[in-house]
Amino acid sequence: MCERSGLSRFWDQWIYRTEIPVVWWKHELAEKDGKWLLRVNASQDGTSFKLWIPVYAHFSGGRTLARPLVMDGPSGSLQILLPEKPESVSLNDGWESLVRVGLAE
Repeated sequence: MCERSGLSRFWDQWIYRTEIPVVWWKHELAEKDGKWLLRVNASQDGTSFKLWIPVYAHFSGGRTLARPLVMDGPSGSLQILLPEKPESVSLNDGWESLVRVGLAE
C-alpha cells in the first residue's frame, strides 16, 4: 500500500470535509539565563488536521516576532527563546490559518 501524498491529505482535510478545526491553546513564560522561554501548547477539538498556525510575541514599541506552531495531529507545541519578556502572546492574528482559536484553561 502506498503512502498518501501531501496533496491527498490537503484534499481530504479542506475539500472533502466541512468542519473548521477548533484549536485550544495556552502559553507559559519562564525566565532563563536573562532571556525568556515561551512555551505554547495546543490541541484540536474533534479533528486531527495538519496545521501551521502563527504564534506572535508582541514587544514594546510595536515589535512582533512570529513563528509557526505545527500541528500534525490532535496536538502540537512550540518553544522559543526570546531576548526579552513579551507584552503579550497571541495566535493567528491575521487569520492566516483557517481555524477557530480559543484559550485553554
